[in-house]
Amino acid sequence: RYTTSNVENALSDYIESCENACKEVKAVLTKLSQVICDEGHLPAVVQASHANLILSSAAHHASNSNALGWNMARTFEMADEENDQAGHFVDVWPYWMDKSDAVANSFDLSGLFLLTAP
Repeated sequence: RYTTSNVENALSDYIESCENACKEVKAVLTKLSQVICDEGHLPAVVQASHANLILSSAAHHASNSNALGWNMARTFEMADEENDQAGHFVDVWPYWMDKSDAVANSFDLSGLFLLTAP
């Protein structure tokens, strides 16, 4: 070994300090967890984590949509007053597929329901 007793002592002190820091962090986190549970803050933490999940999912969806070149749907009123269609969709493809690999579909929502989920 190419070392000195001072380096070995310093390394030993460093390792001991790291172990003590881990013990202290564990103790503080355990105490924090106990306080959160005992003082009734757990529902707020769960609600905050759900809000974070929803917002991060929306942010990632928007980021991916922009990267794929998606844009907002264009809507317009039909000139025909007798038209009872709930929607007319032209050349749509599954969002999880690349446009070049998918077959575009056109359809009318007339007596059908379109269900979506996150």
